[in-house]
Formats: sequence, structure tokens, C-alpha cells
Amino acid sequence: MKETSSEREEISREELELSDVIEILSEAFRNVGFNVLRNYEVVDINGIKHNIDLLVEGEVIPGIFFRIAFILQPRKVSINDLEWYIAKKFVLPNIDKFVILTLEDIDREIIPIISKYGLQILNVNEYLNIIRRTPSKILLSSLRLRAPKIPKFIVKPKIECKSFVNMIKKEFKPHIFGRRKCSRVDFTLAYIPLIKINAKFTIEEFEKGNVIVKEVPMIFDGIKGYVIMSRGEGLSIDELKGTILDMPIMAYELLSILSERGTAQVSELAAELGIDVSKIKSLIDMLTLRSFVDVYGDVVELRYKVLDEFKDPLSSIDKELLVKFDDISSKDLVRKVPFVFVRTSIHKIIDLIRALKGEVLGISLIFYPVYVVVCMKNEHEEQLIVYDGITLHENESLARVIDHPEVIDCISRTLKPLSEESCEEFDNV
Repeated sequence: MKETSSEREEISREELELSDVIEILSEAFRNVGFNVLRNYEVVDINGIKHNIDLLVEGEVIPGIFFRIAFILQPRKVSINDLEWYIAKKFVLPNIDKFVILTLEDIDREIIPIISKYGLQILNVNEYLNIIRRTPSKILLSSLRLRAPKIPKFIVKPKIECKSFVNMIKKEFKPHIFGRRKCSRVDFTLAYIPLIKINAKFTIEEFEKGNVIVKEVPMIFDGIKGYVIMSRGEGLSIDELKGTILDMPIMAYELLSILSERGTAQVSELAAELGIDVSKIKSLIDMLTLRSFVDVYGDVVELRYKVLDEFKDPLSSIDKELLVKFDDISSKDLVRKVPFVFVRTSIHKIIDLIRALKGEVLGISLIFYPVYVVVCMKNEHEEQLIVYDGITLHENESLARVIDHPEVIDCISRTLKPLSEESCEEFDNV
């Protein structure tokens, strides 16, 4: 069918306006220090490529890394579109927020569920003038990115860098029975982010008719979202519970229902959530393996004892090693050693707490020290070993946390030869 001149005019008007808003958004975010990527290709957890019209990434506040994907859609956003975007966000967990830019009004029926899934729809006609007028401040508040002030702390290493180097030299010293065979050994001191949340939970003991209010400290790694546990004097990840990024949205809704009732039948949960019984059983199996629920035949019960498994693994650390970040020159720190951005979704952690009838009392960010040693075996092979900065023991658990391409790249840029001379930048941190 041939387009009329009026239709062509309408199409070019839409393209021009959407093109304009992408340009204005790009400029606005650059002005406030964000990294801006246009027509950027990202790969999801299944290896499928997706094109993002505009990807904005950077720190909303120091230490809190945030990624926003802007997607252009000239037509009206429907329920079907929304379901597609929800599915897309699920397979792209490293993107914190999806913003759909449209030229049409928004269906009222989808408004209540938009923010619940980390989505936002902006009518370009309504926001274009606002963005043009004051992009640096109103833009961020319009996108609901105004984050609270989060206290930040740094845990200082237990021994000086030179002592660590001498210890590692002995371990990597070449000899006939040595298990480490390296052509070259490099190392660096790095700080990985931990998210500490103090939460209050209301626990209803339905059988006894009691209500208990319990305060629980919860610590997650800020890169992949594992629950952090004690490991001797050091840290470990709770592999059984897995990473918070692996938790599907429907799991939070299921936990929320059980938090209200205590128990429910599988068929009841399937009906209330609107999904097949086979899918609800798969979801329950996952939550059972993660110790969130117990199953008795066809009855699912919330396992409130899971809260007892959350401990503060930092409570045993010498208080002198824990220093408030504001008390140190942050510029000198960042210049000397790599500080890894928070890359997991704090919102998903908060959603989990709320699903368990919890209330967030406070959030803090703690940067924990690790020594990273890289054994160069040949030109094409290298081995990365992580040592806990407090216990000085090799820690395979923390190595799994930093096994992230962007984190490895950040750490690799600061590697130095294994020598006492390389310690000058580290020992006064």
C-alpha cells in the first residue's frame, strides 16, 4: 500500500521527535558524568543479542553503579508489549531499569504494574520540554533515580602489602615439587563491594498464634548478589541460595503470598499467580533448594528459619580495620587501588526482604579488601588467585564473585609485578 504525503509527514515527525529526545537524553546524561552508548548491543543470559537504542551507565552515588536502557517505541504501549519488555528485562539482569520512550498515551490498565517490574514509560510529548529546560536535575528525578545517601565503609587489609608479597613469593617460589609454575607473577590490592542491609521482619507463628518481630543483618556481595557468610575469620558465599539475580520475579510474588498465609496448596498458588501447575512446581523446587520454603505433599510452607541463616560475617573483624569512607581521601584511594562498582540490583534485594514481610531499617556499602594474584603460565594462559585481605588465605569463594568480565578488566589494569617496590601505592591506604 502506497503511503500518502500526510502519512509520510507524520512518520518523519515521529522519527524526528524520537531522534531529538535520544540526542537530548545523551547530552543530559553526559553532562552529569554518565557513560552514554547509542545503538548498543548487549548479550542476555541465553547468549542472544539485543539492540538497545540508548544505554546509560554510571554511578548514581559513589559506589552505586546503575544501568538504564532506553528503548524507542513510537506506537502505543500495550499489555503485550509490556509482557515482552518484562521478559527482556528478566534475561538482562545487569540492566537496572528499562525506560520505554513513546509518542502515545499510556493505557491505564498497565500503569499499576509498570514500576513493579523495573520499567518506566515516558511520553516524549510530555517530557521533551522538561528535558530541554533543565536536563541535569529534573531528568534524574523524572526517572526516579534520586537515591538515598548510603553510608560507605572500607575494611583495611590486616597486614601490609610487603608482608603479603613476601608470603606469596615463598608460595610461588619455583622448585621441583611446586604446585604453582608461573613464567611471571603479578598482583594487585582491590576492594569489592558488599551491601549490608539491616531489616526487621514480622513473623507470624500461625500454629501458636504468636507474632514475633525480629531484626536481621543481611549482607550480599555487590557484584553478583550472593548471600555472604562467615568462613573462619573471613568470608564466603552461600552457593546453596545462589545469586539474587537468578531469582525470577514470580518467586517474590509466591513468597509474598506465603508470608501472608504461612501455607498454601500448590493448586491455590498456581491459580492466584495465573501460571500452570507444572511451572509453579518448578518455582517451588527452586525455592526449596534455596531453603526458602518446605513442601509437605501438596502443601507449601514458608520456612521462616531461613532468617536465622543470615548472619553478619563482618562482626568479628577488628573495629580498627573498619573505617568510614568519608574519613578518608576518596580521590587518593581510587587513584591507588581499584574499587569495584556495585553491579547487582539493590532493588531485587529489597524486593526479597519485602516479600518476606520485612522492612528495611538501613543500608550501608562496605568495600572489602582482596589481594588478586595472576600467575602467567604462558602467553595464552593465566591463572587468577584471590586471597582474603583479612585472613590472607586463598579464597575460591570470593574468586567466583569477581569472575565478571568488567570486574576482571578493572582489576587487570592495576596489576603490578610481585615485588616490595610495587607496594608503595598500597601500604598507606
